[in-house]
Amino acid sequence: MHLLLIILLSVSYSAVINIPADYPTIQAGIDASINGDLVLVLAGTYQEHINFNGKNIIVTSVNGAEGTIIEPERESIGPAVIFENGESGIVELSGFTIQNAYNDANGGAIYIYNSSPNFKNLIIQNNAAFNMGGGIYINGG
Repeated sequence: MHLLLIILLSVSYSAVINIPADYPTIQAGIDASINGDLVLVLAGTYQEHINFNGKNIIVTSVNGAEGTIIEPERESIGPAVIFENGESGIVELSGFTIQNAYNDANGGAIYIYNSSPNFKNLIIQNNAAFNMGGGIYINGG
């Protein structure tokens, strides 16, 4: 944990948004962010879908994929993580388990359309999609 914090502090960000200290959900942190921000997420299970909404930001966990889970509520349908607004460059998702998401179209865990996100240290498990890409669906980008 100390090594991760040292690495994160050695890079310059516009702002660091802490979840859940600053905002209760990952999506609320993304919504409040601007390009170049770091959204730093504490361990826990986050029952939500997240959409980067065209923001070139980094969303990462403090404790790694084993302890930080994105798991949409069972009755909700749609990709757990969405990149569909031209996100590219520094945009990154790292240190999460993404599990038990279902989409009735394409992309269960992660849906990418005309975007080029970076991924590090993800666990993608037990996701499904009606059409293509139960784990990751990419169209363009």
